[in-house]
Amino acid sequence: MPQSALLLPPHYGRPSRPSSPDVLALVAYVAYLVWAFLPEEWLEAIGIEWYPARDWALLVPAWIVMLVVYIYTGYFALNLYSTPPLDSVELLDDPRAFVSPPPRPPPSTDGKPRPPTPLWAHALLLPDDAIPPLYDLPMDVVNRVLVAPSRSFETALVTVPLPPPILDQLRAVVPDIRYRPYQGPDGTAAASRPTSDDYAAADAVLAWEVPHDLRSVEQTPKLKLWQGYMTGYTNVTESAYFRSVRDENELVFANLSGVCATNIGEHILGSVLTLTHKIHTAIRVGATERRWVNYSEIGGFFMRELNEMTVGIMGYGHIGKPAPETGHMLANAGDPDGSIPSAWYSTADRTSTLEFLARCDVLVNVLPDSTATRGFIGREELKAMKGNAIYVNVGRGTTTDQEALIEALQMQKEEGEEDSAPGSLRIGAAALDVVTPEPLPSASPLWSLSNAIVTMHWSGATTQYYQRALDVLLKNIRAIDAGQPPVNVYRGKGIKP
Repeated sequence: MPQSALLLPPHYGRPSRPSSPDVLALVAYVAYLVWAFLPEEWLEAIGIEWYPARDWALLVPAWIVMLVVYIYTGYFALNLYSTPPLDSVELLDDPRAFVSPPPRPPPSTDGKPRPPTPLWAHALLLPDDAIPPLYDLPMDVVNRVLVAPSRSFETALVTVPLPPPILDQLRAVVPDIRYRPYQGPDGTAAASRPTSDDYAAADAVLAWEVPHDLRSVEQTPKLKLWQGYMTGYTNVTESAYFRSVRDENELVFANLSGVCATNIGEHILGSVLTLTHKIHTAIRVGATERRWVNYSEIGGFFMRELNEMTVGIMGYGHIGKPAPETGHMLANAGDPDGSIPSAWYSTADRTSTLEFLARCDVLVNVLPDSTATRGFIGREELKAMKGNAIYVNVGRGTTTDQEALIEALQMQKEEGEEDSAPGSLRIGAAALDVVTPEPLPSASPLWSLSNAIVTMHWSGATTQYYQRALDVLLKNIRAIDAGQPPVNVYRGKGIKP
């Protein structure tokens, strides 16, 4: 039998026949119709002199029908009220999937056949541990049909920590999951590590990075998809394993570009508001000095509103494009008429880049790490920015000359100098979710600068990251199954020219 075929058990029992009460009920119903709806002269001709009014004869059945409708409506409403939202396949449950046959009477001792077990006995004698699947499909069969398991992916190696519901969704598509979460996003090591057998069996891999003992593509003869668990790719492309893949090999390498668009957009907005409202100052002074901060210490009425600021986004891609749209939560912000961006600038043209930087009140860096972007924001770029500009980096720390940035943050405004004047290297503040190196050494001045916020590369680490990552993985598995190009490919079959 083919593996895709389903073997279903036969129905229990024999076709039912109408019982005596059923026949009597039908006869009584026909008699009622004759009694209620025949013309008066016909009834009197056969000796029936009393019969109901026509309205009464019609209303009673209608009332009965409406009573049944109300009962079922209440039942459905109660059922819907008590049913939790379908947030996970774990919630799929069918308590009637396994139904026991009616209990059989004991064998006859006098040779005569025993009468059938009455319905009330069936209800009372039904055992609690009844399990034979007789009247319904088992839920595991239903789930596999609905989720559509992969035709060519039998085994997936997962080396990142995933919640059980996410693993269950993946297991519904790829039956054999080798779960080896040896390293989490915080670098914490776990006891479980992938083995050579895991590498050899895997059709797909979901991983932060290439394990140190995986050095050649020959160790993964069945592999069709390497799905990175990050939005970047240099942690894979700089490995010996990646370099061992020959040009003719159609092995697909993909990342999670785009899954952090919403959460990083919120992080950008929160960082800018924290700096413009001096929330970080209040937290620091309150925690260390436990005192009230006077307006005079922070420049009086110092706050700038977002609707008077120009935001520049360097790297207008999956993350950069939705970033300004996050401002829809604020009045006078966002992109209500589709006017964002108001201007485009080419980073390939030096003059265009410097002109772009000079216009920004807030510069958001969403650039990935590559040979072309490393050190892209240096001394000359910082000098081109406004003296009170806010620099937000949620891309990669390697894209910024960090020493020049520290110097720019430490510089003070000269007497008589305009707050927003460019040309002096000075900038107003910085919010850095990415730095170099990571983790940032404790001796770095960035920790103590009053106009800098450092977060630990967690702008995308929201609870929805797991589900979005799984969605990309499953989309790519199904695309490869169907012979279609996968998404977020940076090497292999399906890459965009």
